[in-house]
Amino acid sequence: ISLILSSYKMNNLNIEKAIEYAASQTADLPHTAPLLSKMLLRLRECSNENDVRDVTERFAEAAGGGWARTFAVNIRAAYIRGRDIHISLEEELKQISETKQLMQERMRSNNESVRMTFFMVPATLLITTVLAVRQMDMPLIKAQFSNSTGCMLFMAILLLFIFNIVSTQIFLKKRTDL
Repeated sequence: ISLILSSYKMNNLNIEKAIEYAASQTADLPHTAPLLSKMLLRLRECSNENDVRDVTERFAEAAGGGWARTFAVNIRAAYIRGRDIHISLEEELKQISETKQLMQERMRSNNESVRMTFFMVPATLLITTVLAVRQMDMPLIKAQFSNSTGCMLFMAILLLFIFNIVSTQIFLKKRTDL
């Protein structure tokens, strides 16, 4: 958004040239630049408002997120009606920066929960096993693995632990240009 906003102002409020410039900056926008290029090519082929609406909505769906929908509405307003959208782009940029801050806070919180899971689950397993062994006066290995219940419980805890780590890593690694 900031790249488009600055190029929009530099190109005398011409949204087509602003998108063209932003689409050429593939290093800065690895995921969004190809989508901008496709949208620009399709916008140049549009003959009426409905075509422009379809093209911008396709961009919003492909880019994903609320910022893309708002951005598509802004592009539509500038492209069809020639409206000055720099104020709304600045507002959207401000909202995105606030969203980034919230995302960073959530990632810190998620990292703490991952660390707690990584350290607390094995510690809990060991502590409960040691306490159970003390109650039954059996050696640790014999108590855990000599009967089928102890073995199945250990395997279930291990599988759930691995599943939890894998799923949190998958959800934490979303790709976005924000």
